[in-house]
Amino acid sequence: MGGYGTAYSGMINMSPSPEFLDRKMHFVMWGSNIPTTHNPKAFSWTKGIENMKNHGGTVKFIGPELSEIGIAQANEWIRIKPYTDVALILGMLYHMLDLTFDENGNINQDGLDVNYLDKMVYGFFETPEYWRNKTTGEISFDNKSADTNYIYVAAIPAGQSFSAYIMGDDARLTKAKYSASQNYMAQQFASKVDKRNTSVAKFSFANIQNTKYDYKKQMNVKKTPKWAEKITGVPEAKIKELAEFYLKCAKDKVPVYNEWAGGQLKQNDGTITLYALQALLIISKNWGITGTGIANNAIGVSKTTDPNQITASLLRPAAWDDGTIAKMGPHPKISVTQWHNAIKMAFSKELAANGYKPNIPDWVKASGKGKPKYIAGKKGQVYFDDGGVKSLVNRQGITGVGKDSPATFTVNNIEVTMPDGTKRSVTHEYYDFKDNKVSTGGTLVDQTDNVTFSGFRFILNSAGNIPINQHANPIDSARMYKALPTYGYGPYPTGNMADAFYLVTFDNFMSPSARYSDYVLPAKTTWEQEDFVTIENSGTLYVDSVIPGPGESKSSWDFVRELIYHYGGKDSAVNFTGLQSNSSFRDVVQKQYNENIKTNAQSPYYGKTWDEFIKKPISHAKPKTERVDMVTHSTRTAYESKGAMDAFYPNVTTADWSNDSGVFGFGNDLYDTKIHSFAETESCPKQTGMFQVYSGTLVWRYENLFSKWHGYLPKAKQGQINKDEEGDPVAYPIPVYFNYQDHFRVAYGLNSNDDLKGRYLLTTTHDRFRAHSSQAENPYLRELTHRTIGGALYSGNDSGTYAVSNGDDVSFPALNSLIGEDGKPVAGAEQRASYADIWVNDEDFADYNDGDLVKVSNEIGAVYCTIRKTARCVPGYVGLHQGCWYDPREINGETVDVGGNCNTLMPSTPSRLDHGNGVQSAMVKIERV
Repeated sequence: MGGYGTAYSGMINMSPSPEFLDRKMHFVMWGSNIPTTHNPKAFSWTKGIENMKNHGGTVKFIGPELSEIGIAQANEWIRIKPYTDVALILGMLYHMLDLTFDENGNINQDGLDVNYLDKMVYGFFETPEYWRNKTTGEISFDNKSADTNYIYVAAIPAGQSFSAYIMGDDARLTKAKYSASQNYMAQQFASKVDKRNTSVAKFSFANIQNTKYDYKKQMNVKKTPKWAEKITGVPEAKIKELAEFYLKCAKDKVPVYNEWAGGQLKQNDGTITLYALQALLIISKNWGITGTGIANNAIGVSKTTDPNQITASLLRPAAWDDGTIAKMGPHPKISVTQWHNAIKMAFSKELAANGYKPNIPDWVKASGKGKPKYIAGKKGQVYFDDGGVKSLVNRQGITGVGKDSPATFTVNNIEVTMPDGTKRSVTHEYYDFKDNKVSTGGTLVDQTDNVTFSGFRFILNSAGNIPINQHANPIDSARMYKALPTYGYGPYPTGNMADAFYLVTFDNFMSPSARYSDYVLPAKTTWEQEDFVTIENSGTLYVDSVIPGPGESKSSWDFVRELIYHYGGKDSAVNFTGLQSNSSFRDVVQKQYNENIKTNAQSPYYGKTWDEFIKKPISHAKPKTERVDMVTHSTRTAYESKGAMDAFYPNVTTADWSNDSGVFGFGNDLYDTKIHSFAETESCPKQTGMFQVYSGTLVWRYENLFSKWHGYLPKAKQGQINKDEEGDPVAYPIPVYFNYQDHFRVAYGLNSNDDLKGRYLLTTTHDRFRAHSSQAENPYLRELTHRTIGGALYSGNDSGTYAVSNGDDVSFPALNSLIGEDGKPVAGAEQRASYADIWVNDEDFADYNDGDLVKVSNEIGAVYCTIRKTARCVPGYVGLHQGCWYDPREINGETVDVGGNCNTLMPSTPSRLDHGNGVQSAMVKIERV
């Protein structure tokens, strides 16, 4: 599971063990390609699917590019345009409602289980406010706020339930009566308001007549299968067939397992896709039996592991449990994808003075509450009003390391809106900051000009290529790095170390990120150091070094140990190793092995010497051969044991999300329960105990996240502002389809969605021959992924010249020396110079030849690629595998990446709800070179 919003719906943990069963079940892959992206699972997947098919199961693949697993195992490919999954789901749900209610609102028996929806699902229909007993399930319309046995359930606003949004201006649900349903909840609601929806869809906007957002124009229309067909490209009949497939699976209790692609989360609105997919399963009643549900990378070979085998946990020195992590104290954390934003906030003045110009059109051109316009040198700017980055002000000596009880201050009588819509004045608590002018009991003021924006001033990049190649636009990142102040060297030196920026890379290769680093520290490869490795479908294995590392390279262990020694002293290093300050990882493993492993009569290594162990360090784990039987979840069992007229409390979603525990997708409070991000929690809507397809909590957390760190701002600027530049919401409580054209128009700084006509939708899938950007320089794998102009695979292509060291010269010439400054092969290298492939639909590019060199571009950047024509892409879609190394050329006044790095075409726009990695989607123009 994962993704913003999914935890609130209640689907989490509602699918006991999503496994392939020895019985009939079905498998729907929403763009998934796990056997390629997670290759060790390929065999178990293949065997599991074969077994499933032998029992009459089917496999459906839904995606714009038919993946390897789709070719090998799918019974059918449902061709869909990228970024339109939510529209497909909405069309399916409309058809389900169409089968459930006739034009007069009468209930048919061919559709959804309405009694179940009334008792178990919050927000699908409109309901009044009420209090529900958390033990008996009985509801009361009298105020029970003083009774802890009751939970408050807020009313769903008229015309804004999830079903109202789906039905649009179709009025049949305004005729449907609760009193016609013989279940406890419906009869109770009927005593207050008998209509299931008192209004058709009624979403209002600040200026709908002049809006530039197409999605706003679609909010109040019917989401019919025909409507969805125009958006997704999936035929109306197929959408209806899919809807009926899910309904039949639910009624027959045939498991249908849904696998979502990890790439969903790396699109602007991908997390909403997961919310919508969970809503589909909740509403259609596909949950709570083994094999049914939604997950990612969850199916594999189950295994049993010997608890006495050698593992990292058995080798932890006692000194590691001395509370070191706890001593870190509360400190703000931000999304891993917003590091560039944190750097720019910290060095806005210096970047402006040194000539940095953003390569992000919507940052430069945007104006409004949600997306600040970039003004060179303006203090404390953040991109997309990211609350995490806004938290990074100087708190030296106040919060963080050694501050278990950090300094705070409180401000009284700040007005907030409560879940029932009333206003109340409550006390807010904030983490203190350096040079704060407001004391406890004071009044909040804007101290933007008073605080120091610390941001990010040092990044340790360990074996990663994120700083230039992944998670942000490399053209913009390169411009930024070149304009940052450095200590004692470079074009913009500073005499104060605290005023400089440092990027330090610890890696095996001179990757693009290493090339832009201030310091590069050579790391040993896997076979040059001792380590533990975890083998898929098996267990943990200790691996000794095979050969020594070259030159000054160090293992990860030695790098950390020496860093601790030089920073904290000898005692700290001893504390880290549990032995001597200079003890190797092998020393630690050998000591623990001799004392605790070989002496354990239950251990598979009992009595064996260290040398015997090293010669055969077996991983003691074995696959389970038996398959689990279908199990019904306890919540579903409890529901099914009750009569329709019995009161029942589902107890599905009971977590208090005003605390900071375990919300997927936030990046700030995933693991550290000591971090409390909210200045107040009284106004947070509580979970209802039901499944939720309407979540006020989701919106509240978006608006209030990080607010406890924002005491330097007035209330209106704290958290994350839930307004776009037209004054309308960014986050909604229901899964909304946001037209992809709206996102790209804003990202590219265009005036109208019409400016996007004629472009292709691009996504970036994983490549079989790389792991993200790792192995991009591997000469043997490059032969399998890069083609010469004309489309040929040439043995040896550029393997002898690509990314080859040039000795002491640190000017770093082009990675691919066979491609000249004009982006074309140098003389004599026409049969060797190779480019990344971009996959295109063969009918879209009928006038092109396979292997033509093309320029792929938009307002963000440009790359050169060779095209690969295929029927495996839907029309209008192109695919450029992610992870190629950034290799720029200046051609006719434009930066063109001949390395084929897909991020060159991506804005650094964070995803809508969680401000995470939204850099796997673009719209591009393609032309011959």
